[in-house]
Amino acid sequence: MTTLNNAFCTCGRALCVAGLVSVLGLCLPATVHSATMVGVAGSQAVGQDQQATQTEQAQAGGLHDPERSRERPERRDRARLVLSPAVSVGAPGEELRVRLFVVGARELLRLPATLHYDPQVVRVVSVRAGSAWKSGGKPTLMYDTSRPGELVVGLARLGREVTPITGGGEILQITFEAVAPGDTELALKRFALLGRGTQSQSVEARPAMVSVQ
Repeated sequence: MTTLNNAFCTCGRALCVAGLVSVLGLCLPATVHSATMVGVAGSQAVGQDQQATQTEQAQAGGLHDPERSRERPERRDRARLVLSPAVSVGAPGEELRVRLFVVGARELLRLPATLHYDPQVVRVVSVRAGSAWKSGGKPTLMYDTSRPGELVVGLARLGREVTPITGGGEILQITFEAVAPGDTELALKRFALLGRGTQSQSVEARPAMVSVQ
């Protein structure tokens, strides 16, 4: 039995994997959802992943924050996270699908992210791994919607015999339900592109808008 702690840390709350027996369990606040698409990784590989994750938070500066990133000079080698479509329009009760794409990823294996939105305008219905994860080893996806207006996501490809994502592709699908008329920004506030090492790739995020009419 192997215990994996502090797998993802977002908005002051830990997304921690605990009790790896035959499936991965996620320690989250009361409302936790799991969309698991992976077999169990070997204990040695998980132990290495645990050590790397702990070091990331201590040495790599943790997650990126767009508000702080604006204060830093632009870098040409920076990856991008793009929510698409840029603008979604729907009526109350209608479902709207938003996709998260990565551009310029280098050996991506893990994505912790927090998405903010107005819960009076939309609510999260489901979250799925995107098509970029279909080959190279199935990922584990876990998410939390217990805090209104906030979606916390932990998406990881664990184990030795897995292939990182390099380049671009769809990494996440989020389905919202339009709740009431209004406009809301969908904004990634804290996120990281993590590989096997201890360093998070430099990355910026582009928001999207949803208009319910």
